[in-house]
Amino acid sequence: MELTISSATPFTERLMARRRSLALAVTLTVALTGQCLAYTLELDQPGGVYPEGKVVTLTVKADDKSSLADLDYVMVMANNRTPLDITVTQLTPDWQGQFTPPAPGWYVFKAYRRNTTTREKPATVGILVAPERIRSARPEPTNFNEFWKEKRDAVTAVPLKPELTPLTDEQKEREYTSDSGKVPALEEKATRLESEGVERWNLEIEMMSPVRPVRGYLTRPTNAEIKTSPVIILLHAAGIGQFWCRGNSIEAMALSQKYNAIVLDLSAHGIMNGGSSEYYDELEPKLNAQYKMPKHWESSQLAGMALRLIRAIEFATTLPEWNGKHIVCIGESQGGGQALMAAGLDTRVSGVIALVPAMCDFAGPLLGRPSGYPKPISFDTLENRPDAVEPALRDALYCDNIYLSTRSRAKTLIFAGLTDPTCPSPGIAAAFNNIPVEKKILFFPHKKHNDFPAEDLWIGKFDDLRDGFLLEHFSE
Repeated sequence: MELTISSATPFTERLMARRRSLALAVTLTVALTGQCLAYTLELDQPGGVYPEGKVVTLTVKADDKSSLADLDYVMVMANNRTPLDITVTQLTPDWQGQFTPPAPGWYVFKAYRRNTTTREKPATVGILVAPERIRSARPEPTNFNEFWKEKRDAVTAVPLKPELTPLTDEQKEREYTSDSGKVPALEEKATRLESEGVERWNLEIEMMSPVRPVRGYLTRPTNAEIKTSPVIILLHAAGIGQFWCRGNSIEAMALSQKYNAIVLDLSAHGIMNGGSSEYYDELEPKLNAQYKMPKHWESSQLAGMALRLIRAIEFATTLPEWNGKHIVCIGESQGGGQALMAAGLDTRVSGVIALVPAMCDFAGPLLGRPSGYPKPISFDTLENRPDAVEPALRDALYCDNIYLSTRSRAKTLIFAGLTDPTCPSPGIAAAFNNIPVEKKILFFPHKKHNDFPAEDLWIGKFDDLRDGFLLEHFSE
């Protein structure tokens, strides 16, 4: 389901035409001992977004009708936490129930199978009620603008001296290797892209102490003309050495070729590209500890990411090939949070594509909503360590996209999962609501966090939607 504030465009018209042509039934599969039972959970509004006051009808079906006898119970949980009553209206041939949401917000339905030996993961589907009414849990810090002006001035006071160095043979070999060994196709792809006129470099830009440098890959067409190339900034999910959080110069080169673009693939932590597993293993405990706000704000992971974004955008705008118009930030999870953050920190960011973005609604538990990743406070904090709430929020709120989004001037496309406990959809909706320019949010009722469930593909595939956004935006 989407919410949008924009006029019709070729991209949105194509998207809606595609959706109208696809079936709306959705299927959830639960793995059972010795068999596979397919439950189909059907919402009467398959997109998962409901107006306030509307009764929600949920139907649970099974491929084998007799298997519904194994259905233990179905429950609905407000904010994926508080169980509420659902009225059973039908048991056969399909289970059906109705639920009246008591207020705007997030609700998750869970269907459990009767099992006396193990508790399997339930089949789930989520909804949002009146997401346009979800707002921040507490007011913006009063000195928000002054705070960020001071930090931006500190970044720009450091002379801009970018260093571009060739990738080493060791770095290239690690990019061509998976857990199962070397992948010749990756080396062939990189060799082809370089032979077709795309170059790749290690990028490093000094920052003020104690912030680690901007580090990542820079790729671009070798013979790009002056003022002809958009900038694409790729931002990564949480983690240190895992594949999803490392830079990938090969994919960056592919985007450079496809869009005649300058691509910056940035490390979230300012660490070296293409390091050994030992290098990342040694760093991981230290870097993970810095997600908790330390004594000095600049030493935190949130601060480092934000300050390096300011620096990276400053650098990108000095490149003679930049077309002076387009800077698009793309990321998933923590990377999606960084993409929204970048737009809030620099109005030259013209576009954002954020998949299940983090850093939205840190103070959510104050209103009964789960906090956005990296969750500086939780319900446990409120209940068992109330004195820790304000210290935890004091500095983290300056990096909360609920407030940064109000300053964005970037055309924005957001993806949110309605069963995602890591980057919960209410906080994402609240940040989306604060974006004052053209925007679109797509809700996936069955999406948790890392998955892209087949039952939601009628809404669209991420790569297709990303490419449609970029093609349209770069033509503007």
